[in-house]
Amino acid sequence: MPCTATRSPGSAPLCRSALNVVIPAQSSGAASTSVRVSGIGFSHQMVIAIFGGTAPLIAAAFVGAGHPMWVAIYMIIIVALCLIVYFTLPETGSKTMRDTVALNDAEVVEGELEEAAGRARTGNPRS
Repeated sequence: MPCTATRSPGSAPLCRSALNVVIPAQSSGAASTSVRVSGIGFSHQMVIAIFGGTAPLIAAAFVGAGHPMWVAIYMIIIVALCLIVYFTLPETGSKTMRDTVALNDAEVVEGELEEAAGRARTGNPRS
């Protein structure tokens, strides 16, 4: 049976673009800037390895055992688990970038001092 996306080619890119919009915004707020790249990368790869890597094997086992409906139930459980995690994540939209960085991070403090000196030279106040 062909994939649904091949019968309606407009739906697959739409679903994929919805994910591509939400994931970076949510992920960047979940980790502090000092560990953002490794935190996002590690968690993303672990989810892909655990759920994406085992899903075909589990689906084949369910179908082979004569329970094809269990594949849908398995996917529903995974989606429910993801929604629970998503709705329990803390909201970080109101935090400034400085709030997500360790207060004693020397590189950030140095960068902020350089930025402030540059604004003082040009006379542009922070907006």
